[in-house]
Amino acid sequence: MKVLLKIAFAGCLLQSCGAGKTFTVDDALYLQMADTLAVNRYKTTITAKNIQVTGMMMVKHDGNGWRGTLMNEFGIKLFDFVCLGNECRMMHLLPFLDRWYIRKTLTGDFRLLFGCDRPDTKIFRKVSRRMDNDTLSITFRSRKIQRFPDGVIRLQNKRNKMVYLFNKITNETSR
Repeated sequence: MKVLLKIAFAGCLLQSCGAGKTFTVDDALYLQMADTLAVNRYKTTITAKNIQVTGMMMVKHDGNGWRGTLMNEFGIKLFDFVCLGNECRMMHLLPFLDRWYIRKTLTGDFRLLFGCDRPDTKIFRKVSRRMDNDTLSITFRSRKIQRFPDGVIRLQNKRNKMVYLFNKITNETSR
């Protein structure tokens, strides 16, 4: 009898989850890291405890996922990353960054950053979104992303005390 109840309850849960239903979010609640399939550039600042790294992130959405690189102001590549669906990988890290805990933190942060706008990722439905005075806030566990009206994107990892700032470089701002 208990087994039958469990099976019936599991069937009800599957139907109520709406596995085949589509899930839509208002366009204003998307982060929109890239508006075209071209290479997008961001002036980037990463702050962790008592360390601050500034540089430029170049990122491209190729239809399947995100590919990019982060380099410092002198043009030295810090790392490359690839975010395809639910997976995100860090590659070619500088030796002082190539530690398992740094790689794990960066992977989780970038997975949220580039996965929160893709409905086919697991994290898409788990994040909470809200608008406060033209500022979009996306929250997932100890991580929070904010998109301000001036276009600056701020990712805060409260657990590891890290803050990423991304300011999009357009042709007008690069002159």
